[in-house]
Amino acid sequence: MVDFVSHLICRQSAIEQKRLAEIGRANKQRDLAEKLSGAGIPPRGKGASVASVGENYREAVLGYCQSLKNRLERGAGVFMFGGKGTGKTTAAYAILNYAAAGGYSVAYTTALGLINAYKAAGYEGHDGFIKKAAEPDFMVIDELDKAHGSPHDIVILGEIIDVRYRQQKPIISCVNKAFNVVEQMIGEYAFDRITGDGVMLLEFNGDSYR
Repeated sequence: MVDFVSHLICRQSAIEQKRLAEIGRANKQRDLAEKLSGAGIPPRGKGASVASVGENYREAVLGYCQSLKNRLERGAGVFMFGGKGTGKTTAAYAILNYAAAGGYSVAYTTALGLINAYKAAGYEGHDGFIKKAAEPDFMVIDELDKAHGSPHDIVILGEIIDVRYRQQKPIISCVNKAFNVVEQMIGEYAFDRITGDGVMLLEFNGDSYR
């Protein structure tokens, strides 16, 4: 009789543990979904993982993902450059999703989208916008090579890059140009911030996947 009762208690305990584990997983998935919904990641990018990254670049991206804590402590991002359609944005999505799953705050934007959002905030919203841009632990600025608007636009982009640099918040940037061309487009100051001081430089070659 004692053995039967003990068995019943153990079984009930196992069922309860399984139920709590399922609740924990559901809560974690819900929290992750909420975090990603406010991160600006497009629907196409929310399912991206390290496995989605091109074989030639997967190991480097995985290495970065596995060292997020150290990268954040150093403020070291990734600078991905190369031809269009070679997988840079997919790699960027994968890094953000990996980071979000690990509890880090993330954000995705294009350079043009960032500048347009700043303009929408207006002059009075300048300080608040710059401060907000520095909040996420990891931020992707995609299509950085398209930020070729007015000199004022370049100054604003440079200011955002600089404030994240000073607060050691990594930027993962993607450009569809050769490495040495980008400096001419965004200026020496901003270029130095996103390519130096421990930043991973990753060149994407080959044919377009599109």
